[in-house]
Amino acid sequence: MTTVITRLYAEKGAAQSAASKLQEKGLPRRAVQVISASGGGDLQARMVKAMVDQKAATIYGKKLKGDAALLVVRATYKPLGAAVITRETLAKTDTVDVGKINDDYWMPDGPQRDLSILEDHPRFFTRLPTSANQRGGLVTPQFGMKLLSKRKDRKSAISGGRFMSRMFWPTPLLKRNRKARSVMRNSKPMSTKFWPMPFLSPGQRRISVIPGGGPVFSKALGLPLITLR
Repeated sequence: MTTVITRLYAEKGAAQSAASKLQEKGLPRRAVQVISASGGGDLQARMVKAMVDQKAATIYGKKLKGDAALLVVRATYKPLGAAVITRETLAKTDTVDVGKINDDYWMPDGPQRDLSILEDHPRFFTRLPTSANQRGGLVTPQFGMKLLSKRKDRKSAISGGRFMSRMFWPTPLLKRNRKARSVMRNSKPMSTKFWPMPFLSPGQRRISVIPGGGPVFSKALGLPLITLR
C-alpha cells in the first residue's frame, strides 16, 4: 500500500530542502518528487501522474505560480513507518495553507509493468557497446566454433566406444564361472580347514539343554513352569 502526502511550498528551494530531509531519513529518491510550474508540460497531468488526488491537483494548479512548488511523497514500507516519518518531518517545515483538501490519503498499489527490474540499468544481462566498431553477437562464431553439434548415438561413455575393462589390458567383460558349492576355494568347509572335525555331529537329540537331560530349572526348585493369572 502507498500513502500519498502532498505539501505546497512558497519557494521551490524550500520544497527541495524538505525532500532532502526525507531522503536522509531513509525514504527512496523515487518516492519523493517536487513539482513546479517551471518544469514544463501539462502541470495538471504531471500531478495526476504523481498520484496526487484529482480534486487536490485542481486546487494546487491554481496555487503553483511563480516559484511555488508542490512536494509529493509516496510513502510505502521503506523505511518502516515512512508515512509517520514524512508527517513529522514536514510538520516542522513552513508550508502554504491551501484549506481542506485531500493531501494525505491511502491508495492500494496496482501492478506495474516495467521493461527492466532495475530502474537505473535497462539491460541486466547485456552491456552497452563501448565503441561503434565493437562486434556483437555470440562468442562461439567468433572463434570458428559451432553453437550446436549433431548428436551421435553412443554405446559407451568412453571415446571410441571401448569398455573400461579393455582400456588397460585385454580382459573379458564377462567371465563364465562354474557353479561353486562353497565360497572357499577347492570347496573346503571352514570346519575342516584347520583340523579334521565332522561338519555335523551324529549325536542324539536332547530334550533339555541341561547336561544329563535333567528337569527344567524351575521344577528343580519346586516352582511351576506356567502360572495362571
